[in-house]
Amino acid sequence: MEKSIELIQKTKAWEAIHYIVNLMREKKKTLSNDEWITYIHETVRKSHLQAFCLLCPFTKRSFEKPRGYSGDAVMMDYIYGHHETIKGLELDLIAEEIFRFTTNTSAPRAVRFRRRLLARYIDETCKAHQKNTRILSVACGHLREIDLSNEVISANFDRFIAIDQDQESLKVVEDCYGIFGVDTLLAPIKDLITGRAQLEKSSFDFVYSAGLYDYLASPVAEKLTLQLFDCVAPRGKLLIANFLPEVPDVGYMESLMDWWLIYRNQEEMDGLIKKIPNERIAYKKTFTDPDENIAFLEIGKI
Repeated sequence: MEKSIELIQKTKAWEAIHYIVNLMREKKKTLSNDEWITYIHETVRKSHLQAFCLLCPFTKRSFEKPRGYSGDAVMMDYIYGHHETIKGLELDLIAEEIFRFTTNTSAPRAVRFRRRLLARYIDETCKAHQKNTRILSVACGHLREIDLSNEVISANFDRFIAIDQDQESLKVVEDCYGIFGVDTLLAPIKDLITGRAQLEKSSFDFVYSAGLYDYLASPVAEKLTLQLFDCVAPRGKLLIANFLPEVPDVGYMESLMDWWLIYRNQEEMDGLIKKIPNERIAYKKTFTDPDENIAFLEIGKI
């Protein structure tokens, strides 16, 4: 930790944040869970590292949680480099260097891949079903994959419903994508899990959830998977994403961003379908992003 403080004092921001991310990664590997928690609260949070890293708006927003949780839609916009979101940030050179580094590590790169992948799935579904296409996005955030979807921007679909429990996020979706015909639905996660959200059954050609499962314990995630699969139309598909264990950034995320996820390997992703009867499933497959940070589970319906 002394070296990172020395780099900070010399205003070598890029070298300092690079060192800190690596330091937290290696430190987490050497400690038990209890020791790691103690180290975070008794050492990291009381050091100069915390104040230095909070100069970064990405780190600061995660740590302070203005909407009550880390990983909100604004943070995703930081990762995407969304102009309208980041243009108001007034960063000095040190803050900008930290921000550019933290939004370009392995986890943010995987998030950008996830966005491109979702846009590809959306476009493939629209091309297959044309004006009859029905799509459901769950925990949609700002729905920025639409910016990369030629088919949605061309209105080559019947219905696109974006669900979230954050009214502020849905307002952005309405303002940005309502013009293309995207509809929004405000629904607490618990209503989706219990079925009280009253989503149309067997109606959507493509149902997906990009970041929600990173925050769901397995019993809850299994119930939600069944509910979402019920919404899939015959010969349609459900796609779920979840961060894998051993993400290189996890030490920094937990210690300095206070950003805690529930990680799943590919076998645990397969376990999410245990409440779905086998005779309803046409196929299932799991795969990862190129850097193996995010796992994807795709389930086809008979």
